[in-house]
Amino acid sequence: MPDASREDIEGFFGSASWSYHRLEGDDWETRYSGTHTNQVITVRMSQYWVYFYATLINRIDEACRSKMYEHMAMLNYKVSFGKFSIDKSNRLCLGVEVPRENLQSSVFKDALNALSYLIDEHFRELLNIATDPDYVSRLKIEQQSSGSPTAITPPVTTTSDNADEDVDWSDEAEANSAEMAGLDIDTTPLTEDGAAERSSNQRQPEASASELPASDGGESGSSPLPSA
Repeated sequence: MPDASREDIEGFFGSASWSYHRLEGDDWETRYSGTHTNQVITVRMSQYWVYFYATLINRIDEACRSKMYEHMAMLNYKVSFGKFSIDKSNRLCLGVEVPRENLQSSVFKDALNALSYLIDEHFRELLNIATDPDYVSRLKIEQQSSGSPTAITPPVTTTSDNADEDVDWSDEAEANSAEMAGLDIDTTPLTEDGAAERSSNQRQPEASASELPASDGGESGSSPLPSA
């Protein structure tokens, strides 16, 4: 089966019932609006891969960086589909990558679902770790009590709320030992009670909250992506 084309990617969005906005080149933008945050997800098609990226937090306090690195390492050990990283601009990012070759609609949908699930379930605690040097995550407590965190497999039943936004390209960035291009994307702000403003096609994640750490409010930002 040939590599996925631009037309295939847009067909996959349609099959998954995700609205999207076509950017320049081989880039698309969509939005996830969950319980704790409203995030832009950028999809980029390169020669061999299709990347799904979101920037969860725009800045990590210097005093919190070591704890964030530790927590991120534990999360990446636990999570089976998706990886957390910190780019050179000190932004906390989450990405999923799938091969372009033989890409099927179901795999594309699973990637969007996994990313949105992980955003919703981990965002608030990640914000606490990024801003409060004294905060102790549940993963750390779990590690201290059992010696090893339990692996997490995101469900594939989550979908999204998404909307069209303007995008400004920034200078090239670097993350996960790959060349990245930074995107500065304005997202819909949270309301005073912490709930994200959502468009009419909002979807909610269907997963057990008991699997994952409790969390606490925050803000979203831009998405670094591998070069096409």
